[in-house]
Amino acid sequence: MAKSGYGHIRAGWQACILNESAVAGAGPTTATTPSRARGLNSNLALWGLLVVLIAVMTHGATEYLEDRATAIGAMRRFGERFVQEFERPLIRPGPGDRPIQSRLRFIPRRARLDVLLAPNAGRRYPNLADHKKNVEYDVVRVAELLGKYPFVAGRIYARGRWVVVPFQLTTEHRQAGAQ
Repeated sequence: MAKSGYGHIRAGWQACILNESAVAGAGPTTATTPSRARGLNSNLALWGLLVVLIAVMTHGATEYLEDRATAIGAMRRFGERFVQEFERPLIRPGPGDRPIQSRLRFIPRRARLDVLLAPNAGRRYPNLADHKKNVEYDVVRVAELLGKYPFVAGRIYARGRWVVVPFQLTTEHRQAGAQ
């Protein structure tokens, strides 16, 4: 019903006011008040923004986890190779236990790897109380032998029965993508 006929509305009838753009659009349309249309548009925009933010966060988290896995893989390969080369001269001929115990501790956010070494049952090397100079020498020897890896040894220290050899991933390798 046109606005000009509003004066003739009878009891029980309902009226709907259309905005001018809806009337000009021609064809049958569902009447929507301007405030409701703004509400729908803002809700749609907020949902769209939420979807985009989730996508960006997911992409960022995926990249972070991939970079972290790459860094840990490089650290693991270096650490295992370091331990292998460190213990090689300590291995006695014949069957027996490994001469040292080892653990690797990864700190990828700091690009750091700690190699923990301790004498195995019945052995006294490596330990810093009795053999500090020998351990330092062996750490330098093995690090030089593994020079192709992008790690630099820090100052060794003792933690209980463990000798801790900290390694830092060099800047050049970190900038290439690993963390």
